[in-house]
Amino acid sequence: MNRFFLKINTEKTEFMLLHPKHLSKEVIVRGAFVDGNCIRFSSKVKNVGLWLDENLELSCHINKITAHCFKLLKDIGRVRNVLSDSNTESLVHSVITNRLDMFNSLFVIINKSLINKMQKVQNAAARLVKKMPKRHSVANTLHQLHWLPIESRVTFKILLITHKVVYGKSPANLIVSFKGHNCRPQDFLLLKPTKALTNYGKRRFSWVAPRLWNALPLDYRCMENLESFKSKIKTMLFNNTQEFLKKAYLY
Repeated sequence: MNRFFLKINTEKTEFMLLHPKHLSKEVIVRGAFVDGNCIRFSSKVKNVGLWLDENLELSCHINKITAHCFKLLKDIGRVRNVLSDSNTESLVHSVITNRLDMFNSLFVIINKSLINKMQKVQNAAARLVKKMPKRHSVANTLHQLHWLPIESRVTFKILLITHKVVYGKSPANLIVSFKGHNCRPQDFLLLKPTKALTNYGKRRFSWVAPRLWNALPLDYRCMENLESFKSKIKTMLFNNTQEFLKKAYLY
């Protein structure tokens, strides 16, 4: 900073100390001195629209997203009577679904209660589109609208990213290793799984991606066309996401 004649603005600079939740009481240092300025550690920071907390639970981000989405659904509800079903669905996709899908590849293996919060938003959006009562079940409605539930959308996004990595269509910072091929057709294009000793480690792309990808049938892994792959994956997840996740050893 001295080289480029820059000076830290303490009001705009944020530091965060990341640590597991069970070590919170053992954290003694509460800030850092930089160029004579003391900057206190923040419990949450925002980076490119994503709210991060010191335990990487993502609860702060999801709470803010769900609160904002419910506010938007209330606003849409005020004009629902003058909108057609198709226009309402398009509006919900543009302002609600996009927010639920933003950064959702980071939501793998997080607290189920946080996933349920986002699912409630999607359920409320489906009821609004179909003009359903507040307490009415939306399980069949989500299928009619062809909307994947939140947990399935997370799996869907990771599989899409993995497909791009495998076929060289992703940024260079995402890397996976291929498993040694032993000439058996069913082992073609398998990825080499990595080990993880903690729950934080199991949320890494390098841990999750190989397990989800290897659980796919051979004909899915061999699909180089992205649109065909997306169609097949979506249909598969509609049928039974939980069974697929168990096969991938995620649950």
